[in-house]
Amino acid sequence: MLPDPPGPGARGVRRAPALLIGSDSFASEACDRHGVDPAQFTVVPGATDTERFTPVGEPGSIHEPARLLDHGRVDARKGVLDLLAAVRLLLDTGRRVRLAVSGIGPDSARLAEQVRADGLAGHADLLGYIPYQDAHRVYGYGDVFVSPTYAEGFSNTILEAMASGLPVVSTDVVGALLDDAPRRRRLAGAALAEVRKRWSWPVIADQITDVYDRVLHHRAPIPTLPAPPVDLGCRFRSAPHLL
Repeated sequence: MLPDPPGPGARGVRRAPALLIGSDSFASEACDRHGVDPAQFTVVPGATDTERFTPVGEPGSIHEPARLLDHGRVDARKGVLDLLAAVRLLLDTGRRVRLAVSGIGPDSARLAEQVRADGLAGHADLLGYIPYQDAHRVYGYGDVFVSPTYAEGFSNTILEAMASGLPVVSTDVVGALLDDAPRRRRLAGAALAEVRKRWSWPVIADQITDVYDRVLHHRAPIPTLPAPPVDLGCRFRSAPHLL
């Protein structure tokens, strides 16, 4: 067995009787970094509250003008500035669309300036900070949820959009959802059924419980480690949807 790497976090990863992680790619990175046996990991994806996030209207329906929604961290790495360029292209070709961007982040001021520079003030609504307890209401604005991110681990906002009955356009996906009503309704309906079946909180809670049950059944030793410091002022504790 390899010696424990330095630091309480690395020791905890190596010595834990079971490890939960959000994706295969994250597990691979942890194995490479900490020398962990891949068999220790159980992949448990993100989840959402499918009783709280529910469709407001008919899944796949559309307003006039069509409403595009981007909800989450306002960061150039999330592609939000590219989304403005896409809206500008749609408007220049005669399409009637309106964009809402909900959330805050390091590029909030840059986004507002770009809206003005691109002449989109009458076509884009910057909703700013939305408290987590009100986040489910944001999805009622949109007809299509857009997530043009450059990189993502496992998107909670996409799950929330799916549970809210919205078709989703994300990175590396092409298609004219604004024009293709049958496809839009089909995607929205399939996403709603999928998120309720695979990514609702009760489903994921059962997966996590199974891991605990296996640990207890095999009476695996649970190491005592020092508690990590807790930053009670971290805004992500009260607004996890901004992660």
